[in-house]
Amino acid sequence: MRRVLFLLLIVLALGSAGTVFCAETAHTIDNVPKMTIDELKGMLNSPDPVVIDVRSAYDWEESATKIKGTVREDPRKLASWLSKYPESKTIVFYCTCANEETSGSMALQLMAKGYKKVYALKGGWKPWELAKYPVDPKGAD
Repeated sequence: MRRVLFLLLIVLALGSAGTVFCAETAHTIDNVPKMTIDELKGMLNSPDPVVIDVRSAYDWEESATKIKGTVREDPRKLASWLSKYPESKTIVFYCTCANEETSGSMALQLMAKGYKKVYALKGGWKPWELAKYPVDPKGAD
């Protein structure tokens, strides 16, 4: 019986490993502007948007692809990369959280620093992937 409980705990821990970061900010993102996958797809050939992948380390490692033209940034290290992105750009974050918790949190942080055109991708990575919209291999930058 102990062995079964132990194995169950391991399975539960591994199954939730990619979503731990998601639950931390769920209550704070209600007022974050959202962009749909169709809106983003229509902007991909424009020089304006900066699309930033902030999926958890686990979800990033598990995937072979990213949204076409996106850059990967660690959501826990905002201070080290924020200065690369001018306030004049449209910035779209995406994650794998069901309700844009990570991407919404990142957008909130930029909005607090004065950024005006900041969005969380509605639904995040999964709807983009399911729609078979353009992707790049993770190494493409």
